[in-house]
Amino acid sequence: MGFSLTGSSSVAAFGRCFSRKEKLFFPCLAWTHFFYAGMKLSVRWENANQEHERLKDLEDTIRSRSDPHKIPELCDGLLTLRRCFNLFFTSDSSEEERMRSALMWLVKIPDPFIELLKSHDSEALCVLAFFCVLLKRLEHLWWIEGWAFHLIERIYTTLDHRYRLWIRWPLEEIGWAP
Repeated sequence: MGFSLTGSSSVAAFGRCFSRKEKLFFPCLAWTHFFYAGMKLSVRWENANQEHERLKDLEDTIRSRSDPHKIPELCDGLLTLRRCFNLFFTSDSSEEERMRSALMWLVKIPDPFIELLKSHDSEALCVLAFFCVLLKRLEHLWWIEGWAFHLIERIYTTLDHRYRLWIRWPLEEIGWAP
């Protein structure tokens, strides 16, 4: 039996193909668990649209002070981050779901927003600074430890004094001072 493992539907089909009697069931079950846990969180992510006060403040600032041509891309990046914040701070989320919800932003960021980050756009970097709050709360994971400080320091040094005021809240939440 041959499989072309391209796309999530192929992985799901691969996961369903084995019965408990076959020797390959356990590894297949592990992959299927990760796949379906991610799918479940993705559905919750799509429905998470509650306002976050600090992100709303940033969005209002962006809408009133940014180049009108960039506002849709910036707001799409913020919407994506707001959904991650909603899942992250949901009281019934497990530690694994919190980690997945934070890292989901890296996967779900719209391409035009990534282009703004690549060009060191100040407003996009301010949005990225808010993501650092989630990273800081995940520092109990060895592979994330130190990334919040590292990123916020790079963002802060890249921004001029006008934009540094936009990231006061992430700086306070993270506990980083210039």
